Amino acid sequence: MPCICQMQIIIFMQIIVTFLNYLQWAEIGSKLEHYTSGDRLATWMFYLSDVEAGGRTAFPQAGISLAPVKGAAVFWYSIKKNGYGNQRSEHGGCPVLLGHKWVANKWIRENINFLRQTLCLRCRRIRWNLK
Repeated sequence: MPCICQMQIIIFMQIIVTFLNYLQWAEIGSKLEHYTSGDRLATWMFYLSDVEAGGRTAFPQAGISLAPVKGAAVFWYSIKKNGYGNQRSEHGGCPVLLGHKWVANKWIRENINFLRQTLCLRCRRIRWNLK
């Protein structure tokens, strides 16, 4: 069975680096080439270091934030079963106030093997909307 994941990405954050709130799916009407691999269905984020101060991962729509703890991981779905984006997966990295933050992300794609699998829900919805 083919892999339906992107290559793992390692991210390093130093003092006062912030990721703004981020959603991991494309809105309808986005570039068509995005749909060859599909949206990011889910994310595994692994914390590779402790942070002395700051550096939390915040999910404002879900009302939670997580402190980076070396060896811990967090998993979330970006797309709901109905094919629509999961607003509660909106997230951002809070500033690292003291120390360094290392994370590894593994993104699970909706439809990496596009030609051998059926169309993803979102692709079908776009196709129906175009008719």
